[in-house]
Amino acid sequence: IGQLASLSYFLILLAFLPLTGALENKLLNH
Repeated sequence: IGQLASLSYFLILLAFLPLTGALENKLLNH
């Protein structure tokens, strides 16, 4: 169970990294 949780956490992190990067770019551009 622990291995599956870490894997899901890693996938969620990978999914949110581009989103946060895009948000930061939008904030910096404004």
